[in-house]
Amino acid sequence: MRLPSLYGFYKYYFNYPLKGKKNYALAIREAEKQICDAFDLRDESCITDYEHQLYPRQLTISFLKRLYQLMNDHYDQPVFDLDYHRNSIHIPKELLNSRIQLDIDFGYFYDRNAEKIILLEYGKLNDVSHWIPVFKTLVTSFELTSMLPTNIETIGFWDLSKGLTYEESYNNGITAPIEQVLKIARKIVNERRRG
Repeated sequence: MRLPSLYGFYKYYFNYPLKGKKNYALAIREAEKQICDAFDLRDESCITDYEHQLYPRQLTISFLKRLYQLMNDHYDQPVFDLDYHRNSIHIPKELLNSRIQLDIDFGYFYDRNAEKIILLEYGKLNDVSHWIPVFKTLVTSFELTSMLPTNIETIGFWDLSKGLTYEESYNNGITAPIEQVLKIARKIVNERRRG
């Protein structure tokens, strides 16, 4: 079973409303596709020219414009100063008491010079300090598709819905209890399998 984002896990962990807007989710998916293309090709025109495509989503355009502004506020040459990675956390079925493993996808920027990872968010930035312990438990307790950089000093969040940012030291943060993380993962698998 696959969750397309970390936020999908946080919704269960922190009891956020589970029903989301389909158009919002599609706009996020389309924005992240443009971001992947831009950083794979090292060409920011994938971000800046999206609005000129045949059927662009207005919400995706606003996400990409905020991203472009944030990148240029923080970096001289963002498509060269940052790396963008897609990754996935794999929670094995044995730990979930299930026949199904849970995979949680996420993307992040890595700033090699500042030893910083930047996660993209689309709202609720005021809650991210609570998300960091859960994120750290997920990425240190379970297998990842590819390893995170070992020298992370800072974790940052860029909110593409409002253009806000948040940063804190990655090393000072605590982790969430692994049993609570597994309890939520089991709940997700059981509820989604039923329904």
